[in-house]
Amino acid sequence: DTDKISELREYLSTTFQGNGAWEENINSFLGMNIFYDQVNGILKMDIASKIDDLFKNHPEISSVHGINAPHLACFDKLDLDEPSSLLSVEQYIKDNFSVLAGTFIYLTITCRPDLTTIVNKACKGMHDPQYRHIAYMLAAIKYVKNHRTLGLCYERDRGGISNVVATLAERYEELKNLQNAPVVAFSDASHLGLQKDKMRSVSGSAIYCHDHLIEWSAKCRQLLQVLQWKVNSLLHPQQLTKPFGIII
Repeated sequence: DTDKISELREYLSTTFQGNGAWEENINSFLGMNIFYDQVNGILKMDIASKIDDLFKNHPEISSVHGINAPHLACFDKLDLDEPSSLLSVEQYIKDNFSVLAGTFIYLTITCRPDLTTIVNKACKGMHDPQYRHIAYMLAAIKYVKNHRTLGLCYERDRGGISNVVATLAERYEELKNLQNAPVVAFSDASHLGLQKDKMRSVSGSAIYCHDHLIEWSAKCRQLLQVLQWKVNSLLHPQQLTKPFGIII
């Protein structure tokens, strides 16, 4: 509707006076860098500018070396080998934990789902960071230093997850029609681990629309709640099926 578009442009130009022109390419929104190739049908988004600001605003962490995965060797023995004193960078993270955590939360909810799990673990110490929370945050910092420009990519053709969907459809008879489904969701949960934080259920999910990621999450809750839900689901299955019109 070209008339409505012209009307909207006139309204915005009148209401919001600025130096921008309608013809210019807008490639940034809320700190996200946006690249759109209309001809080839590719939309990419990253948050590299916010990561650059992170190291610029906190030079104390800029000297850390980068890593290729958000995991450190010390994770397997955090509670068994907790140091008596912190390194200078670890102390800085502890002193500025809430600020750093806030930045990483923003990264995860915009276009960095790869950070969701490690940031979720770190933020459990938001108000009283212990050594394990500091280690998680340090791993996240080292990871983004090596991977500034990672983000989301949406293509007109099938996305990268299509190979996974095709494999599942071929391997499992009950999923043979999975490739034809416009929306596919994956979920998983780990109910037990070694550290103090781990006596909880860590669940994650990812939802894809036409093979492109549109929603993701990682949650940590008390193991007791998971076990209680499992018991209730076994004792009262009708409570789970009734909302779907299935009577048991």
